[in-house]
Amino acid sequence: EVIVTIMLNYVALNLLVYLLSLPVFLPPGHANAISRPTLPSAQLPLLAGGGLRVNLGIVLAALAVVGVALLLRRTTLGFRIRMLGASQGAARAAGVSIPRTITAVFILAGGLCGLAGAVQILGVSNQLVPNYGVTIGFTAIIVALLGRARPGGVALAALLFGAFQAGGLQMQASTSVPIELVQVIEAVIVFFIAAPALIRAIYRIRTTGGGLRLISQGWGG
Repeated sequence: EVIVTIMLNYVALNLLVYLLSLPVFLPPGHANAISRPTLPSAQLPLLAGGGLRVNLGIVLAALAVVGVALLLRRTTLGFRIRMLGASQGAARAAGVSIPRTITAVFILAGGLCGLAGAVQILGVSNQLVPNYGVTIGFTAIIVALLGRARPGGVALAALLFGAFQAGGLQMQASTSVPIELVQVIEAVIVFFIAAPALIRAIYRIRTTGGGLRLISQGWGG
């Protein structure tokens, strides 16, 4: 499902280009695929102006984090999701419906992605164009890895990477330091996240008892 959903990104992108090319969505006098600007009444209000431009989206994101945390820790569905993520075999043996749980996760993830897209359009750009935010999904994967797939950790990692992105643009504008430096820092973070698992998979030392002993352990133990 990972490969299929990644490839469906291109299907969704081309569908978006087609929809934005329809006269009902095109602004008057425009021939390129672009949406009409959002109405001022539909835009998210700013909580902090000036250079920060913090809008109501940060409150919605915080509520989403709390909601997902409660779902995973306080509900039967959340228990099934965590069990399935830990071991599909154990979840099947415990009677968890694998297809239904995966479908529920897809619906939940799709809703959160839709919320993120709505915040970006209604609070940041106020207009939808093709290829808008195409790299956000891949950044989200890195954020999820850094946060160890826990709602609180993901929120902190998202704030860190958001600061990287915003600070990188400001740094490039004020000091002429290229924003690619921020991307290098992000890549180094990803490398150190993946390093323990790679070391565990590649480098093993035989113990005196004839077994294998890992020379590195991840954050979990």
